[in-house]
Amino acid sequence: MAPVPLEFPEPLQSLLKTTTVQTILSRAKHEPVAIDAELSVIEASNVLAKYGISSAPVRTEAGAYVGMFDFGDLAHLLIGGVRARDAKEAAVPEAAAGGFPQLDALLEAGLSATSPVKLVSDLSKMNPLVEIAAEASVLDAIQLLVERDAHRVCVFDKPSASDGARFVGMLSFSDITKFLHVHVAEIEALVAPSVEALGLLDKKVVTVHGDRPVVHALELMVNLRVSSVAVVDEHDGALLTAITLTDCKNLVAHANHLRRLRVDCREFASMVRANAALDKVHYGREAFPFYAVHRDAPVKTCVAKLVAVRAHRLFVVHDGKPVGVISLSDIVKALALKPHHAGGGAGGAAR
Repeated sequence: MAPVPLEFPEPLQSLLKTTTVQTILSRAKHEPVAIDAELSVIEASNVLAKYGISSAPVRTEAGAYVGMFDFGDLAHLLIGGVRARDAKEAAVPEAAAGGFPQLDALLEAGLSATSPVKLVSDLSKMNPLVEIAAEASVLDAIQLLVERDAHRVCVFDKPSASDGARFVGMLSFSDITKFLHVHVAEIEALVAPSVEALGLLDKKVVTVHGDRPVVHALELMVNLRVSSVAVVDEHDGALLTAITLTDCKNLVAHANHLRRLRVDCREFASMVRANAALDKVHYGREAFPFYAVHRDAPVKTCVAKLVAVRAHRLFVVHDGKPVGVISLSDIVKALALKPHHAGGGAGGAAR
C-alpha cells in the first residue's frame, strides 16, 4: 500500500513545498559529522557528545555509509553488559541481553564499549539511516521522516549516497521546528490551539521512580522504544526530572560504567546536571534535565520554548504530575497527519 501524501493547511503546505532541505541546513550552519567505522564505541559516543548531537552516520574508510550510531545503540550495549555480568555472577545459563539475539551473539563474541562502532550501529533499530538529496523540499523530508519513523535524515548533495554523493549534514525535526518558529506569524492560526486541543496529550508518559536504579530507566526506554522517561517521586508521583538516552554519554566516560548503572535515578540526574554545566562552559550549550508546560499552553508557546532552550521534548504537567509529553516530531506530525477543515480547526489527535 502506497503511503498517503501528507497534507498541510495553507500557507504551510506551500511554505514547506517551496523550501529546500539545503535552505534549512544553510541557515542552521550544522557541521556535517560522520563517525569513522573503526572508532571504538566510547570514542564514537564522545564524538556525539562533543558536537551536541544524538546520532550520526557511520562511514567506512572506503567512504561507504553503513548505518547510524546513536545513544540508543549505546544503551542496548550497556544493558546487555549489565545482564551478561549479572548472569555470570549468578551462574544463570540464559541469554545475556534478555531477548535481543543480535546483541547476545555480539556479547558472546566479546563485544564491549571498546569494540569498533560499526558492530553496534543500528543495534537499537530506533534511528535508521535515511537519505535525502539537498535539493529536495522540506515537505519531501517530512514525508520521508514519517514513512520511515525516523527523527532525522542524512542529507547528500546527490539523490543517493551510492552514487558517490557527498554527505552535507543532517536534517532533524529540531531543524524543522526552528523553521516553523521563524515563520510562526504566517501559520499563527495553526499553532494557536492548546496542546490539549491539538491532541498532543494522547501519548502516555513513561515514568520511573527516583529511587530505582538508572539501568531500570534505560531498560524501559530500550524495551518501549522511547528516548526519555520522566523521573517521579516514589511517594506522590510529582515530576522530579527526566532521563534520556543521550544521558548515556555520562556513563561511558567512566571506567566503571556498568557499576554506575546501579545508582538511583535521582543521583544520576544530579550527575547529568553537573555535566550539563560543564557542557555549557566547554561547548557553549545550555542544558537542563527537563522543561514543562501546562496542558492549556498554546502550541506556539511550546514551539518557542523548545527552540529557545534547545530541548527535544516538553513534559505536560498538572498539579505537579506529568500527564503528557510532547516531542518535536509530535508537533510536526500533529499538524500534518490530522484532517484540517476550513477555518483552521484543530480537532483530532496526534499520532
